[in-house]
Formats: sequence, C-alpha cells, structure tokens
Amino acid sequence: MRAYQLPKGGAGIDALVQVERPDPKPAHRQVLVRIKACSLNFRDFAIARGTYHMPVRENMIPLSNGAGEVIETGPGLTKFKVGDRVAGNFFQRWSGGEPAADVHKSALGGGIDGVLADYAVLEEDGAVKIPPHLSLEEGATLPCAAVTVWNAMMEHAKLKVGDTRSSCKVPAGSRFSGCNLLTRWGFGPLSRRRATKN
Repeated sequence: MRAYQLPKGGAGIDALVQVERPDPKPAHRQVLVRIKACSLNFRDFAIARGTYHMPVRENMIPLSNGAGEVIETGPGLTKFKVGDRVAGNFFQRWSGGEPAADVHKSALGGGIDGVLADYAVLEEDGAVKIPPHLSLEEGATLPCAAVTVWNAMMEHAKLKVGDTRSSCKVPAGSRFSGCNLLTRWGFGPLSRRRATKN
C-alpha cells in the first residue's frame, strides 16, 4: 500500500516521504479500512515540529483523524461489516473511564501508525460509524476537534439544553465544531470571538 511516513518526531513536514508498505490485515476484533479522507489537527503539526509532549515512533505514518470504508473484518468482530463507513478513534485502546497510564501508546499517528495511508487497521472499539448525513470528509474531522469540544462542553462546562453562552473562545477548528454542536443540540445564541495566541 501507499503510505506517508515521518522518519522521526521533529523531522519537520518536509521530511514526510511516500513509501510502499505491505497491505495490513485485520487481526482479532479489528477492521481493515480503505482510507478515503483525512484531516489535520494541531497535534499532527506538533509531532512533525517536535513540540508534541508525548513520545512518537520512528518511521511512523502520521495523522490521527481519518475516515473510510470497512473492506475486511477480523475474527470475533461484531460491531461492523464490510461496507460500513467509519472513523478511527484517537486512542485505539481506550473506550471510556479513566485512561490507563500507557494509553498514549495506542494513539493513532503517535504511539501507533496513523491514517495517512491507503489502508488502516482499527480496533473494533477504536472505530465509530459515521452518521449517514455526514460525508467521509466531515467524518474525518470528528475524532479530535469535535470530541475535544464535546468533552469540554458536556463534561467540564456541564452545559444543559437552554443554556446560553456569551462567547465561544476556542481555536478555529474546535470553535467551528463547538458552535455547530451547540446549535444542533438546541443551545441558545452565541457570539463568536477569536482565540488569541499568548
């Protein structure tokens, strides 16, 4: 398969090279996904620049956000079937609760290969179906920015339907996701303000 890899974290965007790798095969409770869309987030740039705070593998396929179509399933899998449209979860081996100390080892595009390739193998609990009303491109933007915003709004801010907020002061990608989620869920009007760099 065609893939792109960084020789090491901090090598810079210009060090990204196209390589040929063997086609991956799904193991127990895994899916093989033909990647059709990827999206970039701040973490991807931080890894390339060497400013990311967690270790990354050498010769790693970058990017944590991607979406595509399931083309093969491994034994024991029950959630997905061939043809399903899915996006990968940021952490492949953390589906809820308090994260284990070594959860970063299952981070797409960091601890394990990411999705900047023709194919990616995802854990059954490390993938989600993309709703039918979203394109694959839209689905590829959900794993990092939209989930981060959801967590901030629902878990930390404890928003409830009917709440109004005077501002939506977050970086552009997260702001877009957050404002869209708030509107979709029926929250009150928002004024938008750009986040500034300190």
